[in-house]
Amino acid sequence: MNSYDSTTLRTLVEEARFVLDKQLATADSQDTKAGIVIGAASLVSALMSGTQGALWILAIGSKTCSFFPSTLLVIAIGLYVLAIYCAFRAILVREFAIGSVDLTTEELRGHYVGLSLQDLHFRLLKQYADAYRKNQSTLAIKARHLRRSIILLAAEVIYLVTLIPLTQALAR
Repeated sequence: MNSYDSTTLRTLVEEARFVLDKQLATADSQDTKAGIVIGAASLVSALMSGTQGALWILAIGSKTCSFFPSTLLVIAIGLYVLAIYCAFRAILVREFAIGSVDLTTEELRGHYVGLSLQDLHFRLLKQYADAYRKNQSTLAIKARHLRRSIILLAAEVIYLVTLIPLTQALAR
């Protein structure tokens, strides 16, 4: 092993711990955004339900147009369900490594007792590096699901924005 002084190693361990804490804060931020997507998708879905109801009422008298509201409703429900599904997938990814050492248990104490301070710091740094790599892949998975849910929410909003003029045009 390389020879480092204990102050340098302690600083490296503290920096590694700080980076892991930032990763956990990022995960919390992604969970918050996913919750916002769920709320927004629900709001947009409620607005679409009102628009769908208006289209349904307008189509009752017309046999040629009766399939139209049903098709639009299936699309609206599909977008909503997919947006909620992706947002929940982002929230449910919770496999985070924290890289910490619990010296209170006898089993772990046996691994660390007798190590020099330098060896202990190197072992901690390795654990933090392993945890960092694992967390990066977990955060990438969460980000992918969150991105999909946001895209589906945007599609839902665009769909709503196009339905409102359609409802107004059919009402004339």
